[in-house]
Amino acid sequence: MSDDMRIVVTKDGPYMVYGSPPLFLGAVRIDGLGRSLEWKKGERLYPDEIYALCRCGKSKNKPFCDGSHVNGFDGAETAPRDGYEGRANIEKGTGGMDLLQDPALCTGSGFCHAQHSISKTVQKEKTVHIAKQQCADCAGGSLTLRIDGKLVEEDLPKEILVTATPRKEGPIRVTGGIPIESEDGKAYEVRNRVALCRCGRSGNMPFCNGRHLKA
Repeated sequence: MSDDMRIVVTKDGPYMVYGSPPLFLGAVRIDGLGRSLEWKKGERLYPDEIYALCRCGKSKNKPFCDGSHVNGFDGAETAPRDGYEGRANIEKGTGGMDLLQDPALCTGSGFCHAQHSISKTVQKEKTVHIAKQQCADCAGGSLTLRIDGKLVEEDLPKEILVTATPRKEGPIRVTGGIPIESEDGKAYEVRNRVALCRCGRSGNMPFCNGRHLKA
């Protein structure tokens, strides 16, 4: 594992991964009612130090790229470059707490309303710990708490999780602040968790916006 971990978005092609961040298959564990409970880490994969992850959704060797994008894939990046705090919607909570949400980053993983609505958990001191966990589980970083003017970010490991639900393939969850670089060489805002599209249909490329759930 290298200190030079980064993921580079290539033009109409795959994500190139450098620095050997740990790569796992994973899934959302749900209860009997279909509610999201937690992330479940599965098999660890051991690719080469530099490898390519599919983002067109057509590879026969998922999660890795097999060149299927050359048959016609428009991977143009459309995600904004401004900071998360500046574009997020703000919902006031208890005790100087704000709930920030950027709907464009919602992957539909379901933790924010599985057993407790996050809009309610931020309203009471006794449920703040639940709100913190809901934000940490939010795959794409759509949800974040801000307490007394400071963002609360969970200390997550530097790793990549290729996710799924019991019914659908999910995005690529990247945690620990691994930089994501655009095809033009510029870096997106570094965050402790982001979700990269791997179905090829996101309206917020290269990030997942839940479009895979509508297939």
